[in-house]
Amino acid sequence: MAGGNVNDVFGGLLFVAIGIVGAYLSTNYAIGTAADMGPGYLPLGVFTIIGVLGAIIVLQGLAATQEVGDELSFAPAVAVLLGTTAFALLMRSGGLIVATVALVGITSFADEEATLGQSLLIGAVLGVFGALLFVVGLGVPLPLLPLSR
Repeated sequence: MAGGNVNDVFGGLLFVAIGIVGAYLSTNYAIGTAADMGPGYLPLGVFTIIGVLGAIIVLQGLAATQEVGDELSFAPAVAVLLGTTAFALLMRSGGLIVATVALVGITSFADEEATLGQSLLIGAVLGVFGALLFVVGLGVPLPLLPLSR
């Protein structure tokens, strides 16, 4: 693509597809009105917004100029996928804080400028924030650390 940002175009198309599929599936539920919302009202609105934002990203990507050498890289996508998988696998055995630190630490490899030390610190802060919000504030029964059941 000579005159556009490939990452933005493909990313925007992904959002458009998610928005269309989600909006379509939300019509299986009663939508209702603004005064009397049904169970499908909020999902329809959220997926519509996702689709519209995706279309805006596609248009911006088509209008942007891409530097020579900018290519679609799969390494960041793999880092995010591995980080999310690690979070899911560590949540029960390692607890919320350890799983969050692992998530942020692994996904930081998607950014060439991120350092591991900064990422681990951010992960620890987010883990403690998540623990305060979900476990203390909302009372969600999640393990915080290994062996804290």
